[in-house]
Amino acid sequence: MESSAVSYGAATVVAAFASGKGGAVSTQLKTFANVNLTKGKKIEAEIIGGPKEDTTLLKACVKRTLDFYGFNFGCRIETESDIPIARGLKSSSAAANAACLAVAGALCKEHGHVEQTRLGKSPPENVYFIGKKRVDALDVVKLGVAAAFDAKVTVTGAFDDAAASMLGGFVLTDNAKNVIVRRGEMEELPVIIHVPKMRSYSGKVDLSRLMLLKREVDFAWEEARKGGVYTALTLNGILTANALNLSTEPIFQALDAGAIAAGISGKGPSTVAISRKPEDVVAAWSKLPGKIIVTKLNNKKAEIL
Repeated sequence: MESSAVSYGAATVVAAFASGKGGAVSTQLKTFANVNLTKGKKIEAEIIGGPKEDTTLLKACVKRTLDFYGFNFGCRIETESDIPIARGLKSSSAAANAACLAVAGALCKEHGHVEQTRLGKSPPENVYFIGKKRVDALDVVKLGVAAAFDAKVTVTGAFDDAAASMLGGFVLTDNAKNVIVRRGEMEELPVIIHVPKMRSYSGKVDLSRLMLLKREVDFAWEEARKGGVYTALTLNGILTANALNLSTEPIFQALDAGAIAAGISGKGPSTVAISRKPEDVVAAWSKLPGKIIVTKLNNKKAEIL
């Protein structure tokens, strides 16, 4: 039983570290997962292009998904991604979503069926069933979040990041309750990302200074809830940079170059900017060490292929 899936990266609008309330916006960076279910119980995982990367999360995703749908198989899973790992760009959330979806897709082929549904004038969408149980996007997100806790790669559960990766557009969430408070589509504007060489793993970051800014971060979240997503992204990004002793210079360089919004994503170290003139932000960042990625905001949902 074999299946593949794709999910998307994301960038922070409001970090959930301080209060448990977060927000994120999806990008067009992608992660692909390919799954082959086998007899036995052995679960093998590989990150293509990252042979030394920890695969504990992928294995936890496979186990959580099989358990949720009531099956006991072995598995061989591979992922491939253009999302830099441990840079605050939601590589773990994207990997978890793709892994869980791919396992569900494999189960559906032998133990379920596919139906098509259409809402209004929108294109038809595939709806997957395993037995009589529908493969629900939020169920899959929650499986990935649980697996992230199992693998100890998250502090907050990253429900906001996972929901944006799965559903596209922007989401605002209460991570403590795994509830989406608001979501919607975004204009698919260019996104420019400065990626330093250093890494920052979520489970290993000291967030005590950011906790002191709970009131200010909550203000940013409320601003996003009212529709000020770009303002919230910038405000949160500056707060996070200062709390975690990261440079704010790339943020102000991007804003000076005309960016609509700019800020640290996640716990960093990457800076994300949204601009109608990406070339101006690239020029402003041209002397920074590291690399620059240009992509776009994304409204597509993660899917089984």
